[in-house]
Parts: sequence; C-alpha cells; structure tokens
Amino acid sequence: MRQRPPDWQLPRGVSPGLWDYLHQPEVAARYDAYVQGSDVIAADGPFLHRHCRAGQTILDVGCGTGRTLTQLAALGCQAIGVDLSEAMLSQANRKLQPKPTAAQALLKANLVDLGCVRSSSVDAVVCLFSTLGLIHPHAARVQVLQEARRVLKPGGRLLLHAHSRTYNLWLRDTRGWWFRDTWRSWIRKDHEPGNWTMPAFHGVAGLQMHLFTPPELRRLLQLAGFRILDWQWLGLGPGGVMFWPWFFPSLRAHGFLVAAEKFG
Repeated sequence: MRQRPPDWQLPRGVSPGLWDYLHQPEVAARYDAYVQGSDVIAADGPFLHRHCRAGQTILDVGCGTGRTLTQLAALGCQAIGVDLSEAMLSQANRKLQPKPTAAQALLKANLVDLGCVRSSSVDAVVCLFSTLGLIHPHAARVQVLQEARRVLKPGGRLLLHAHSRTYNLWLRDTRGWWFRDTWRSWIRKDHEPGNWTMPAFHGVAGLQMHLFTPPELRRLLQLAGFRILDWQWLGLGPGGVMFWPWFFPSLRAHGFLVAAEKFG
C-alpha cells in the first residue's frame, strides 16, 4: 500500500482512513463479493431504472469497480466513471473490457474537484452506496454536490444514496455512539455530528462514514442548488423495502435514495 502523506497534505475531502481504503488493493479485489446481496444494492437498481433513460450521458462519481456502470450500460446509457482509487478503476476496466460500450471513460479524479468533466455536459450524476458519506468534512461534501451541479445540464438529475444517523439508535452496537454524538453536538459548537468511525473494514481501520438526518440532507441539497423530486426510504425488507412506510419513516429508515433536479 502506498504510504499515506501527512494529514495536511491529504487531498480535499479525503480523511486518513479513506486514503488507506483507496490505496489498499485488497479492498478493490474483494469489493464485489462484499456488496453482493446487499439490500442497498438491490434497491438502487430499480431506482436507476426509474430515473435514467437510454441515450443519456451519466457520470458515476465514486464508481468503484464499475457495478453501476454495467447497470447503466444495460439501460442503454453512456456512462463515465470517476474514482480516486487506481485499484478500483483497474477492476472496473477489467469488468468493462468485454462490454466496450458500457463506459465512455474511466477517470481518476477527486469528487471534490471534477475539473476533468466539462460544465453542463451530463444528463445525470450518480452517487450511490453512501459515497457522499465518505467525504469529510461538511464543506467538502457541499463541494461534491456543487461539482455535481456544475457538470449537469439544465434540469439534469442527481441520484444519491445516504445512510441514516437515527437508525443507529435501534442498534445495540451503535446506540451508545448515537447518544454520545448527539450530546457532543449540544455542548460543543466545533463538533460535526454524524461522523461514525466504522469497525475495521477490509483490514482498514479508522474509516469514517458520515450518517445523515433527513433534514440535514434536504438542506445540503438545497444549499447546492437542487430541488428534490423523489425520496425513497430504505428498510430491512427484501430489496430494501420499508414495511409500513407511513409509520415514522425518518426514525426507522436505515438509509435514503434521493433524486434531485438541478434548478436555477
């Protein structure tokens, strides 16, 4: 694994744990097996079908090993994959080689700065499987959404997945973290609530995931210049279905799929 630079030299939006994650070849090699069978993955396929059309150009930010790129190709879309992990992009390239029309390009770039993509050039931006939650701090997440808005054509759509912070209240292993995090947000103005340090993940320690509340995510999208069109609560039913979605969904959902339109 490439040696991590000092924290002050890390790319914008990249935490020390995320740097290790991006530069660990074993993570990319095992990634597809890890996500196989995930309820989130099962839910985002139909969501893509609902909001993407054949012939559209779609930018997949945080494309990883190309899982979503192959889905978009099956829909007849022209996709561009962007990731900061060379190992992930290498896996995606191998996966897409037998399908030359699956992706127009695979680009190594920081999601905070998509200078390699022209303004107003894509019909949709896809940011799935909690990719936005891996970006730190809050200001960097705003920049990711602003970059997504910049590259979208007028009326273009952002398709986004995020994990819920409140859901951790119901889990024994993370309930204590939820109470401590909430308390700190009340007594410390400099505390950014929602940053959960994950257990060792594929051998990578210290990887942080930002968990959102629904009001926070709505404000973030509005701040970046998006209007929400579709909001899907994710639950523990087959394919991520939430049973009784009318019953306090904001407290029960473990995540959200959101479609938002560029406006203004």
